Amino acid sequence: MTSFKDVKFALGGTGLRGLDEALALLDKIVPEVKANLQEKLEHIAAQMVSDMKGRVPVESGALRDSIRWFPAKKKPGVIIQAGGSQATLKPSKGGFRFEEVLGIEYGTTKMRAQPFFYPVVEAHRSDAENAAHRAVDEISQGQT
Repeated sequence: MTSFKDVKFALGGTGLRGLDEALALLDKIVPEVKANLQEKLEHIAAQMVSDMKGRVPVESGALRDSIRWFPAKKKPGVIIQAGGSQATLKPSKGGFRFEEVLGIEYGTTKMRAQPFFYPVVEAHRSDAENAAHRAVDEISQGQT
């Protein structure tokens, strides 16, 4: 595999030499970095889902079972969701239905908040940031 170290730049009398090689290298490396980062993000997302499922209060299990992740359409990226099903919609006294995840995460007038989603997101924020740096470093050093 080619690495950044394999491309040598030299300033010539008429301009930059090695530009074609550098651009070709970037065309090759960028998809590799994205794929490497996607793999790392998916691993982090799986851990986050596990952590969320361990923190969420369980009444029927529907909310816990609704916590999931999937790859984002625009990669690299992942989406983590909770709720969004008929089983996680709860009736209110006002006659409308609300998403159980909102009542649990933020509380209601009758129930204290029991955050399980955003504390996990915050706890793993630096993991995602570090994964981005590692993805670039590993590809640039030829470690994948």
